Amino acid sequence: MRSIGNAKTKILEVASDLLKKDGLAEFNMRTIAKLAHVSVGTVYNYYPAKSDLVVDIMENLLRECCAVIDDESGKSIYDKFRNIYFQMLGYFNLFQANLMQDLMVLASSEGNPSGNIVMQHMKIFQDAFKRAFEAHRSEIDPRVFTVLGIENAIGFIIVNYNDMIRHNVSDFTRMEFLLRKLLQR
Repeated sequence: MRSIGNAKTKILEVASDLLKKDGLAEFNMRTIAKLAHVSVGTVYNYYPAKSDLVVDIMENLLRECCAVIDDESGKSIYDKFRNIYFQMLGYFNLFQANLMQDLMVLASSEGNPSGNIVMQHMKIFQDAFKRAFEAHRSEIDPRVFTVLGIENAIGFIIVNYNDMIRHNVSDFTRMEFLLRKLLQR
């Protein structure tokens, strides 16, 4: 007999794999139940709406990204920002093929208030930048804090990161050049 925690974990694993592989096209509760070897009722017991399950998957993936981002193992600020960028790129690439748009439609059609999830997740990445700035303050030109202010500096970086993510840029050279110009002492 499967324990309660194991059933939910299995549902989440199966649904996550299915979502990554096929997007929302094949993502239905019956398929998930079959692949997880549980009843459809068990799936609905944990996740009353499909959007609840998708949001849970996204939250787990985001937690994994944040754990990697928050790893401080002696990295410079440039290494840290490169790490944040590639974690963001990987995270959002998982949701290509209009999955984010589909999720928002799904969430709004099911009465789920999570339609703003992309913005919530971008905020989490922005907070990672703020933590990186603070943790590496000694490496940054003090004028960044006095002239630009941390919010404007982060805003500048985010705009450039978003542009690179939108174009799926895997070469970090341009961004590293901009960061060095912005942050050098």
